[in-house]
Amino acid sequence: MSSSNFPGALDTTTNLPDNITDSSKLNSPDHANLHNTLSDAVIAVETKLGTGATTPILGSVLIGTASGVSEWSNAYLNNYNIILYGADPTGTNDSTSAIRAAQNAASNGDGGVVFYPIGTFKVTGSITLYSGIAQQGASNQGTSINMTGTSEDLFIGTDLSGVQFYDIFLQGPNTGLAVELILAGLVLVMYLIWTFVILLLSSLVPTE
Repeated sequence: MSSSNFPGALDTTTNLPDNITDSSKLNSPDHANLHNTLSDAVIAVETKLGTGATTPILGSVLIGTASGVSEWSNAYLNNYNIILYGADPTGTNDSTSAIRAAQNAASNGDGGVVFYPIGTFKVTGSITLYSGIAQQGASNQGTSINMTGTSEDLFIGTDLSGVQFYDIFLQGPNTGLAVELILAGLVLVMYLIWTFVILLLSSLVPTE
């Protein structure tokens, strides 16, 4: 690894090293303490690189841009983080459009993974899935999709293959296909009951 200086104008923390040969600052308590807190370390790196963001996005990487300001991106990972498309992990705002945008981006790219970080994501309409794109949550107990719509299926798709779900908790009312299956089951039960009644009545009719 070669020694290279960070842009001096972006270095707002004077007690941190400017390059890997700056042994006095590399061995300083400030440098050691920084590594004890991941979020502080990431913020310091972002400051060095000139990004305006201060919160790392799980499943993404920090890259440089032509403008000289770094940003979080998953464009080179085939990993489409729904947060980057505007999803709200608090469950307050509707994340339907953001999740659809992530699915479309993955479909238009080389496939890969649509990533759902820790949080609850409110969905009000159907999400179209595409073949070869996995749906990956951060944790089955920490990542959930709350479907609040009552007239559509949560996920839809045509002739799908290679679609897998990992570590995502789905919640919401029974809708779409689920309701259709329930109604079909009730019709079948009613048919069986009616058939039984007909057979019973037939057995009670006296024969000549």
